Amino acid sequence: MNWIILSILSMFFFTALNLVQRKLAIDTKYPRALSFLFNISAIFFTVVYFFTSGVYRNIELPTNPEAWMYVIIALSFYGLFERGRYIVAKNLTASTLSIVGTVSLLIAFTGSIFIYQESLTTIKIIGAVMIFIAIFLISYSRSHGRENLKNIAFGVFLYVLLGIAWMLDKKGTMYFGAVLYSMFVWILPIVFVVFPKIRISEIKYELKVVSWKILIPAFINVVGYLLQLKALESGNATQILPIVQTSTLLTVIAGVVLLGEKDSLLKKIFAGILALIGSYFLIGVV
Repeated sequence: MNWIILSILSMFFFTALNLVQRKLAIDTKYPRALSFLFNISAIFFTVVYFFTSGVYRNIELPTNPEAWMYVIIALSFYGLFERGRYIVAKNLTASTLSIVGTVSLLIAFTGSIFIYQESLTTIKIIGAVMIFIAIFLISYSRSHGRENLKNIAFGVFLYVLLGIAWMLDKKGTMYFGAVLYSMFVWILPIVFVVFPKIRISEIKYELKVVSWKILIPAFINVVGYLLQLKALESGNATQILPIVQTSTLLTVIAGVVLLGEKDSLLKKIFAGILALIGSYFLIGVV
């Protein structure tokens, strides 16, 4: 039952990621430059693991054009997500963003109906509705008004892109294996972060502000994502994703305790619980 341990570890890593990236993003002046530094750091950790683990000795690249088509599409959507990651992390609290992020699970499972012939049941439809309600609950507050709504809308858009990429992860690990696919996921999308260009002065500014601390979220994300992919190799998505998705509620609670995100507290907790239950329904656990 190694997938259980891997899933639980992944859950804690993603919870930590939500908190740390918010902490770093609050003071960022150039979010895309910060995203560049984050991705460069993640590439470093991924490449180090790739070669130290010895996986490179047994690489067999697929010759099926379909494999490369799926991976290119997935990496494109990952790249677009990474481009805006620190923009939404700056403008939305960690607890709010974690709830908004559940839309990625909704998109991933909706797409799976068509790609992997997943069944669509009444309980899954109810789960989808619960996620929509959760996002609606945290989408407006009197203190922030339209600006907050605009930031949440952009967050939803970004996590839709992430959901499409997640939808194709199963294809990626099937054709390339978890470690090699994970390396592709970090190396190639950086093109989307940089395009058309990022000023060197902006990168230097952000590096001066965050210094070595940018290594922390990069390491957490690389390990958490790899743990999830490894769990998917030996377990069912319907068993693994509910455990990983618990990071939503943990982030809401930790955001209040560690980051002082106490605005609309009861509404956030209720929305977090609703999104978590909705995720479980969507995956078909209940």
